[in-house]
Amino acid sequence: MEKGTNVLSCCTAIFSWLLLLVSLGAAAQAPATFTAGKKRINIQSFNREVEHVMQEMGVNGVSLAVISDGRLVYDHAYGYKASDRKERVNRETVFEACSVSKTFLSYAVYKVVDEGKLDLDKPMYQYLPNPSLEHDSRYKLITPRMILCHASGIENWKDFNDPNVLEIVSDPGKQFIYSGEGYEYLAKVLEGILHEPYESYMKKLVFDPMGLKHTFTTFKNGLPDNYATGYTALGKKIDKWKNAEPVPAGGINTTAYDYALFLTSMFDGKHLSRERINEVLQPLTVLIPGDTTWFYGPGFEVQYHGKDTIVLHGGDNPGFESFVCYSITNRSGLALFTNSERGRAMVKKLSSMSIGLDVVPTVGSSIAEQYPSPVEELVKAYKQKRAAGFWQKVTELEKKGNGKLPEKTLTELGWIFFSADPPLAKRILEENVCDYPEAAGGRFLLGLLNENHGSYEEALKHFRKAEEMNFVLFPVAPEIKTCEQKLAKK
Repeated sequence: MEKGTNVLSCCTAIFSWLLLLVSLGAAAQAPATFTAGKKRINIQSFNREVEHVMQEMGVNGVSLAVISDGRLVYDHAYGYKASDRKERVNRETVFEACSVSKTFLSYAVYKVVDEGKLDLDKPMYQYLPNPSLEHDSRYKLITPRMILCHASGIENWKDFNDPNVLEIVSDPGKQFIYSGEGYEYLAKVLEGILHEPYESYMKKLVFDPMGLKHTFTTFKNGLPDNYATGYTALGKKIDKWKNAEPVPAGGINTTAYDYALFLTSMFDGKHLSRERINEVLQPLTVLIPGDTTWFYGPGFEVQYHGKDTIVLHGGDNPGFESFVCYSITNRSGLALFTNSERGRAMVKKLSSMSIGLDVVPTVGSSIAEQYPSPVEELVKAYKQKRAAGFWQKVTELEKKGNGKLPEKTLTELGWIFFSADPPLAKRILEENVCDYPEAAGGRFLLGLLNENHGSYEEALKHFRKAEEMNFVLFPVAPEIKTCEQKLAKK
């Protein structure tokens, strides 16, 4: 018995040493740095800084990928799936892609165009009639290209205005009207052309050829089972949306790793023809009259920075925010997915730490001020002592500054508290437009608050002012129309 015990002890010791050697070997093989552009970045320091920013902002989880020289050079998962901190996020944890989901559909559209099966300038109704739009004869003018660059005139979502009518709120091809409904229609057109459902053709055209193993259009048959839960900017948990049916305009769940593979493949010249890639970069829809650096192209937002062209897209669902960008000249970019409604405020900091692109979220984004900003301190003060603590902190910060908070800070705070604490949001936004009469975002949000409380005349005043100032982050025209109709009934 003693001899057997000694043999067992010896084997256990040898096995332990083998495990140690294997782990040491794996550690030795793991790179200590990655290179983005001409910058060599220490991974440990980079990760520590990302986690610090997350802690300061109250972001629970992040999936991040860095692209340089046209390839994925680093990806990592940070934080936790939920605020209980029981399960850490890993590289296979999926996050809601939100409106970035649209870019997968855009790519599928271009593949079908390359195959000669779709003409981007042929009216949509000739491929597939849409009974929901037949009440408006202008719908016969709408083309796939207009849908892709958000110039179709179709409202964003049917239930945002009159839930019984899908409206065309602007003449097709004339101006920027962000439209999720447009992309839903386009997805149906492809179903008719390809004679197969969205889930099937996305898998065949996009996910399988690019090796996207952790990208899902729906929650079915227990998958995905590794997913993050979303939170508001104030840390309130949002029940996880598990869409049983596909929502092409915003229902995909994915990882930063998968999206980086997708983004680099889209522009590598091997998956799409050069003609299609050039079409993606076309500056079709003017966002601000007179601004020649910022447009919406057919699939992505397009920004010009000197000699560089950058495509980008943001998105937000309740509890989640996402952002992706890619420099055509430098072939560098980021893919960021977060389970926080302040996640995209990290973009400028993450870019400066890695690829160095001067780019921040714009269209399709929350009205967020980039980190670091006074917002972090003010949100913490509110969490600790509610409105009293918030205004105490405002006073402290105003004394340190020039006597008033920055315009963007006030606008974002108005957005953060819009639903969580409407009286506080209203007071913040009233100070915003008082201190900064040209604060278009503040005007729009103050209009919404007044509209929600039945003060249509006051709301109309703010909406019209926002429209005069070319506010483009959210459609203003439908809100003006609603207020005018309400006032006409009085």
